[in-house]
Amino acid sequence: MPTTDRPAAAARRERASTRPLARVYRNVALLECADAATLEEVAAGPLGRHVVRRLSDTAAVVDHAHLDTIVKALHKAGYTPRISGDERG
Repeated sequence: MPTTDRPAAAARRERASTRPLARVYRNVALLECADAATLEEVAAGPLGRHVVRRLSDTAAVVDHAHLDTIVKALHKAGYTPRISGDERG
């Protein structure tokens, strides 16, 4: 007859109740850079305030409400961003 490891099961329940198992972000966009140095430069400058979360060395979630500002600032800094899924036409 199998026995239940009660302390381990209790520990799993406690961990699950104190941290989210998944996180869902609304109203965000993804910024992917060609290399880590580019994302570091972008995040360290004024655009850094629009970064919601860094996903990797080259990708970050940014606030979608500021996409026009982000794109304009990238152009001004000499970058030529490609915009995917642009519903504006």
